[in-house]
Amino acid sequence: MVGEQNRVGISGGPPRQQGPTTQNRQPGQGQGDDGFMVGAEAGPSDDMPRVFTTNPDGKLIGPVWNRELKDGLDGPTVLLLQQLRAAVEKAYPSQTPNQPAPKKP
Repeated sequence: MVGEQNRVGISGGPPRQQGPTTQNRQPGQGQGDDGFMVGAEAGPSDDMPRVFTTNPDGKLIGPVWNRELKDGLDGPTVLLLQQLRAAVEKAYPSQTPNQPAPKKP
């Protein structure tokens, strides 16, 4: 998966009702006075988009394109998506209506 990071957590205490104050907590944020929570994230700090294709059976092939760049998916430029677009346009150049399709050898 793109941008997937592994998460590890330990929590304890009595079960709590999921509400707006607990459901949006990030790993490592305390649970409150009635319990405890310890969390960590493991994985690269760089953004790593990967593009896969599938075979006729639906199994993944690839990755056919992947890059790694710190903050590469941050806006407004989203540099890694610009690089992906450039790679696609190079591999599959657009054709004008008067331009014949390239002949296969």
